[in-house]
Amino acid sequence: MMRALVVAPRFPWPSTTGDRLRAAEWIAALSSAGEVTLVAPPGLPPLVPRGVRHVVAVPSGAGALAAGLSTVARRLPLHDALAGRLDWSGALGAIRGERFDVAVCVLTRTLPWIETRALAARTLVDAVDALSRSREERARRARGPVRWFWRREARLTRERERIVAREADAVVVVGEAERAPFDGRAEVIPVGVELRPLDDSARDIDCAFWGRLGFFANRDAAELLLREVWPAVRASLPASRLLLAGADAPVSLLDAHGRDGIEVLSPMEDRARLLRRVRVAVLPVRFGTGQSVKLLEACEAGLAVAALPAALRGVSFPSGAAEACETPAELAAAVVRLLREPARARELAAAGRAWVARDYDREKTRARMRELVERVIGG
Repeated sequence: MMRALVVAPRFPWPSTTGDRLRAAEWIAALSSAGEVTLVAPPGLPPLVPRGVRHVVAVPSGAGALAAGLSTVARRLPLHDALAGRLDWSGALGAIRGERFDVAVCVLTRTLPWIETRALAARTLVDAVDALSRSREERARRARGPVRWFWRREARLTRERERIVAREADAVVVVGEAERAPFDGRAEVIPVGVELRPLDDSARDIDCAFWGRLGFFANRDAAELLLREVWPAVRASLPASRLLLAGADAPVSLLDAHGRDGIEVLSPMEDRARLLRRVRVAVLPVRFGTGQSVKLLEACEAGLAVAALPAALRGVSFPSGAAEACETPAELAAAVVRLLREPARARELAAAGRAWVARDYDREKTRARMRELVERVIGG
């Protein structure tokens, strides 16, 4: 029986971020084929799947300070300190002497702080996406000293990604565009979605945008939606309703709650059920790398999609299955059309649902994870 070690810098459940979701998916994929031990920060014990052992890596203030100083001394990206604040030595020391067939490390930021070779014969790194590309986006958006900071982070992250590509037995990313920073050596396994039945319940919310609203790309999209898109929609359809949902909503978004048909829900619980009440997904995303999980979630839930190009990134999205728009004004016009033409909205929703079922069923991505691990273990 295969023995797998999964190392994650954040507790995987609830899976509100891409890295948490990937950690949870590795655990689900590998626990069906063998024993899985998770090394991660503390979390709610009932959320850990039955049969999975959780070894806690405890965070500490002193560890955060030491990690920050270490990143500077070792010329590491500063964001690596987010993982360095955890007591990895104590956690891994608790299982010292055990041997695992493979160690799956989620995010490159975990690697400077751990030594997997002492525990596992093979090391697989799931980078999720190329963080250097995200840092480059932030640099383009920033000004002054903040731009210099993000440029530095991007440069150091690129260096780390190349090192990881050389040293790991395998690297995984979510899309083709993410392979280049790893010198093309990364394997692509996309994020999948759990396909649940659709029902005939009334869709009483006209439009929605969701995600971790504190994240800069989601916050930018939500603010653009409130500033330029939604006023134009309401000018044509004064009774229309908009839902903004997700964790860590900033005050600038919370203040919109109750105005102009807007509901702000933070945090967001039972996303799949909530989205099944929505007619149109409005995705005014301008930044972001990797794979657009929102797009998959929208299509799985049977929503018609109106989006800016960045929201369609990282997937083989079929032409004609969404209203793809170039500007906020075009996006607003597309939303109005979909709300006025329910038959067109249903047509787009059906095309998106069929696409997700064919190419992004979560069971298929889990099978690809298991197949890759078997290849890595086999040498």
